[in-house]
Amino acid sequence: MPRRKHERYDDVAGPVISARPSISVLDLFFHTSVTRSRGLHEAVVRETRRSNPVAAFTLIRSWAELAATICYVTDRPDYIEVLTERKENLGRKGGRKSMQALIAHASARMPGLRAVYSELSETAHFGALAFWSAFRPGSDESREIQWTSYPQWRSDDEALLACAWAIELSEATFHLLSEFAARHLPPPEMDPE
Repeated sequence: MPRRKHERYDDVAGPVISARPSISVLDLFFHTSVTRSRGLHEAVVRETRRSNPVAAFTLIRSWAELAATICYVTDRPDYIEVLTERKENLGRKGGRKSMQALIAHASARMPGLRAVYSELSETAHFGALAFWSAFRPGSDESREIQWTSYPQWRSDDEALLACAWAIELSEATFHLLSEFAARHLPPPEMDPE
């Protein structure tokens, strides 16, 4: 039986768990990121299959935020210290970066991320895309619209777009997690300390 895409998270996490005898805050960040990535991945797939664009696009947005955070922490591992505290407890440590700052940083590696994130924000917040999401256009001749109280894809193209974004995020997140592990969680014999 072929492996499912989300099982790749086990592939990236397994060697790190088995190779490191002690746990650092870097390990904790990595494993939390793996769990969150897999959870969001599975939820996006489930809600896409259920024809629920409200949930699917909002979850994809959260997944994009996670990818941006992993990218930032890969480049600036000291930022983990800020993530381990609740916002109100940060005090002098400094505040968290805005999501826009994290997206801007990640966009250097993922050039389309900023535009995709903007579109996803329009659906997650009550922007124009969210406003019209409950309606499906009828034929051009009838000029009618259809409404339902349950979420549904406005078109097959919209569902395909969600799938494409999910595939891209899956690949990007897997790559980012692998890079984080390679840079910050080397096996003990390679550990510079």
